[in-house]
Amino acid sequence: MKNFNLLLAILPFFTIACSPEPSSGNAEYAQAAKNLEENHSDAENLDNPYDAAGSFYSKILDIMDTDSLELNSVEHAAVMIDSIADTYPELDGTANDAVLHRRLHQLTAIIASESTMDDILPSSILGQEARTSLMQLEGLLTMHADDPYEALYAQIVSYEQDVLGNSSLSTGDKQILLITSSVVRYSTERKRKDKDWETSVTRIAQTVFASEDNVVLGLKMAAAVGICQKHSIGD
Repeated sequence: MKNFNLLLAILPFFTIACSPEPSSGNAEYAQAAKNLEENHSDAENLDNPYDAAGSFYSKILDIMDTDSLELNSVEHAAVMIDSIADTYPELDGTANDAVLHRRLHQLTAIIASESTMDDILPSSILGQEARTSLMQLEGLLTMHADDPYEALYAQIVSYEQDVLGNSSLSTGDKQILLITSSVVRYSTERKRKDKDWETSVTRIAQTVFASEDNVVLGLKMAAAVGICQKHSIGD
């Protein structure tokens, strides 16, 4: 994942503190972003060097996930997410590769997918030990699905510490696992707040694998999958 340094450059985006004047096409969503309060997230784990990945994912959803939102298609969700990101010049540099609404076929396939982790792992670049680790993350989420969020959060943080301390994993494998676990951690916090929210390690992993050379695209895809699942769009 060559472009993760971009995430380090867009940390101001995570606080939604300010943005340039939006174009007419995205003014509604830019204003929603400006209206967000700067809050510490209970999902944060700064010991994970890729915590910004989950924060990025969650901030997009904070803007979109309102009772008044009416989605009518996967394309609608993709265009909205692209519009939100377009208000932030920090995201320049991946414009051609990270345009979500140009990946509708791929995105729709993931939303409609009933694949298991066993189905999708062979197409990933993960080594065998990393694949086993990702299966463990999925099992952890299943086992503790009904636990209070604080208990599940502790389990995910413990998993991340194990990944960080595992000298057998390559740097690339650690990056994929920690990005995935970061998004899972923030997504499970959303489930605590919204019982209709779906959290699936498999689907999150699918979006990461589908965008292994472009982290921003992968996170935009993860947000689109989550919001479309909630609104029963495209499945």
